[in-house]
Amino acid sequence: MISRILLLVFSTLILVSSCRKTESDLIEPGLNELKRFPIDGPELLEENCERSDPFAFRTEARFRQDESYDGHGSFWTYFFGPALLGQMRCTILIGETGHLDVKDSRIVIRAKVYIEKSVPGGSASILIAMHYPDYAPDKYDVSFTLPAPDFVRKPRNEWFTEQIEATFGDKKPDNIRIYVIVQSNGGNGGIGIDDVRVFKAAIVDSI
Repeated sequence: MISRILLLVFSTLILVSSCRKTESDLIEPGLNELKRFPIDGPELLEENCERSDPFAFRTEARFRQDESYDGHGSFWTYFFGPALLGQMRCTILIGETGHLDVKDSRIVIRAKVYIEKSVPGGSASILIAMHYPDYAPDKYDVSFTLPAPDFVRKPRNEWFTEQIEATFGDKKPDNIRIYVIVQSNGGNGGIGIDDVRVFKAAIVDSI
């Protein structure tokens, strides 16, 4: 499904950005929460993995109750394979928002991410796929954040916030699919996802 979505033409998304936030600025003034995906059970997510060498690498999806940002469990992708000899990428469907009142406003989507030290080149990014009322059922516009370059130090063995935001004018989607993409260059370790939230803010506000 995700490979088909990624082939679609980008059209109505006006602004996309990515950043990492500290815990103290998780909820800023002017942000109104529209939807939350707490990831409290293993049945919540759908995962699709791609490997540069399917014979050298493997992945395993797990729901963990012992390691969680909100204390209620989290979803993990574990990577197994020779370090730095290839790339593994998994696209995880977090959920769908359904209709949201986002006309002339901006949405901010945040996910808590945990990358273990034993995952070389480990990274996470958010992808959103938007459906509009006049689209065919399987047509979605796609936008995503790019993983940070290898020379950018990414937090390890702690929860941090990955974010994407989009601004909408007169045209508003009737459904948004939210994905998190995790990837690794081999190694033996995991990347966790928890507490995905959707916020709304005025276009003039800044984060």
